[in-house]
Amino acid sequence: MARISLLNKWFKHFTDEGNPKTYMNRSGSAKAAGYKATSDASFRNIGYQNFTKLDKKIGVWMEKVGMSDNALHKKHLQLQEAKETKVIKVKGYVGQESLPPGFRAIGTSGLVTEGDDGEKEYSAGETIIEVETEALHIQRQILDMGYKLKGLYSPEKHEHSGSIDCIKLEFVPSPNKETK
Repeated sequence: MARISLLNKWFKHFTDEGNPKTYMNRSGSAKAAGYKATSDASFRNIGYQNFTKLDKKIGVWMEKVGMSDNALHKKHLQLQEAKETKVIKVKGYVGQESLPPGFRAIGTSGLVTEGDDGEKEYSAGETIIEVETEALHIQRQILDMGYKLKGLYSPEKHEHSGSIDCIKLEFVPSPNKETK
């Protein structure tokens, strides 16, 4: 039986759509492939190195599964216009005519009676209103991803203030050990 290299195992996990812990996750794929590392930072480093080594192979795979640069760009642009529908429940009756544009009353509860003058009268109840808004959290994530892909984020800077105490270590021969 042929041995599969860790790099090939990493690629197999990285492209496994059925596994949310490894699919297009560099460090998760390194863990699943069996790399021996002592920290998450080490797994991230291994994942980055493998991603760099297999850049062309990953590019071919992405084209094959419909994630070409063009397709990703088109999807990216669509998601920048993402909308979401929010549902709001308010106490009392709210008629459609009293709502601003873009809002829609989708249901009411309570008793509806007809008055002597033929007008509908609504007792205390609740109205459910729906409004379509910008999906700002999705749009923010898409912008964030775009900046990362383009490499437009500057590296994080770590500033340290205060003094750093140094310890000097001096190694001396053990008195219990013979020297030759």
